[in-house]
Amino acid sequence: MQSKSAERIFAEDTDPESAELTILVLRIRTGGGMIELSDREAGELRERLRRVALAQPAEETIAVSANASTSVTFTHTQKVAVIEVLAQWMNGLGGEEFGEGLFKLRDALTNDLERE
Repeated sequence: MQSKSAERIFAEDTDPESAELTILVLRIRTGGGMIELSDREAGELRERLRRVALAQPAEETIAVSANASTSVTFTHTQKVAVIEVLAQWMNGLGGEEFGEGLFKLRDALTNDLERE
């Protein structure tokens, strides 16, 4: 089972039957600020990173950070690998069904590399 940083948001309803809603997010620290990926986006990204040998260290960094409930900070090499995986993924989809958080992550990591 994958674990991720979690934010707890409670349903704003007076109905006692209302359940607590848990929204899982993965937070990635970039030079431009924090990027949040939904549980679905994070899961898909991690799966794609696992499939590429050079990107596996980035997936391992996500796993360690998620287990510790902390944000993810990538190294330069990991940023390059994540951008490459995101680019291949986007090209395969033609930009369709690619989550907003993933677009923001790609842009933020690209900006980080341009500043380094």
